[in-house]
Amino acid sequence: MSIMSGARDTLSTLVFEQALRQVRDRQLERMRDGRPMNDAELRAAEREAALAAARHVYGDDTAMAMGIASQAGERDHRKDYASRTTAAADMALLATHRLICAVPIVGDPEHAVP
Repeated sequence: MSIMSGARDTLSTLVFEQALRQVRDRQLERMRDGRPMNDAELRAAEREAALAAARHVYGDDTAMAMGIASQAGERDHRKDYASRTTAAADMALLATHRLICAVPIVGDPEHAVP
């Protein structure tokens, strides 16, 4: 693996973390509005965050900008993503995100005091 591939893997984790933070921000907004995401909506948002991060970081534009590929289509981005060195870090991020989401928040109807 090249140094740039490792840097891209690290960048991917940072982009994924930011995307999960945006999911939590949306959840907070919806709680304040009295309509929090249900489990299915939250899982769908997490999945979309992971896919968006992967598409952004493992696409042709990023590979060419980082010097990992010299032309579009040269790399198999799905294989690059699947073999990334930061997969365990991504799973730890997701687990931490889910722990944060489980913390009761003022405005969450599920934890309202009658």
